[in-house]
Amino acid sequence: MNKDNKESHNMEETKTTTARRKFLVKASAGALISTIPAKSVWATGLTNSITASGHGSDMGGSKSVYLRPVRFWRNDPNRMGHYKDVDFAVIFGANAFRDNHGARHSESLTLEEVLTTKRDDGTYRYRGEGDVNWNMIAIVMNAFKHGRHSIHYPLVGNNRPFGTVEELGKHLNTKFNSVGVASVYGSQLHNVINHRG
Repeated sequence: MNKDNKESHNMEETKTTTARRKFLVKASAGALISTIPAKSVWATGLTNSITASGHGSDMGGSKSVYLRPVRFWRNDPNRMGHYKDVDFAVIFGANAFRDNHGARHSESLTLEEVLTTKRDDGTYRYRGEGDVNWNMIAIVMNAFKHGRHSIHYPLVGNNRPFGTVEELGKHLNTKFNSVGVASVYGSQLHNVINHRG
């Protein structure tokens, strides 16, 4: 094999390997993300069943999902309303994540404390690996504030997938078990918030 053919072969192998990796990453992420409430979940089957029941007037249809990022809630915790003072464990059924393997903080923390508490060095103390704690909060707050702040994420309320913010929070917490790595789950939630598949 001459030098040009060898380089061409190596480039082709690299492209194939890269494409395979991208597919595997997207496929495994997609399996989890499909269980997290996002437009892809409720825009088809769920919307159709709700529409058939006569309660689907606000389930998205032609309107795109729009969520606010973590910084929106962190920069002004008052946007969370009374939930800023509610313990993380009340919403999610367990304390905030402490490490990448699912260990939890032992202390009770409000949503505002998880979003805003800093260490002496200025880094945020309770964000969690992959910002998992922050992204879980952002998902539930976007659902709670649907219809306000230009947010369109109709998941919580009467005739919606989750009756309460707490039901959605516990669902998100349970879904961590299928991933088992906080940084991966945090990244997947981040992608839902920022509409990346």
